[in-house]
Amino acid sequence: MNYNELNRFVNSKINSKELVEIFRYDIDDVSALGQIAALSKDLLCYRAAVDFSFDGYKIIRNKDVSEVILCDKNDNMNFISSIYRKENIFSALSFNYPIKSWNSLFEELINSKIAMSIECAFDDAIDYYFGWVIGIDNNIATLKCFDGSGYLFKDETKINLNFVSAVSIGDRYTEYMCKYVRSL
Repeated sequence: MNYNELNRFVNSKINSKELVEIFRYDIDDVSALGQIAALSKDLLCYRAAVDFSFDGYKIIRNKDVSEVILCDKNDNMNFISSIYRKENIFSALSFNYPIKSWNSLFEELINSKIAMSIECAFDDAIDYYFGWVIGIDNNIATLKCFDGSGYLFKDETKINLNFVSAVSIGDRYTEYMCKYVRSL
């Protein structure tokens, strides 16, 4: 979907107490459920909904969004959103990062020293990185990463921002892993 299509669908849903279902068919067969937090010309941010709770924020490229299903167009989504409201699961959104571009987001994350997970989509694979952005130069982000065993890589990792397809911030996996990260 392009920005105008997304804007038409989700602009009225930003900060509302409603969930949407987001599909990225070219990247993942599984949809994501979330509450829209922000939208820019290139990026969409939503609070990730998992098993009747929220688990951080996910920022994705608009160009990867294939379809968005809204509560008012789908009985299933409307029912799930009503449970979130009745159980007081919706709370004030606390996403305060710029999402004009990956560069603006990563610059802010350098300054705030927030750990994140990064998804990079290629034609034939998807790579994931976990850690902190420590620099950006000519559209190349430098990261200090850790692996799934909680070990900090000795060397820095460089990624081209053109391949970044999603960033997650404040999710439990990343938060707990970075809390207990250790050196090799």
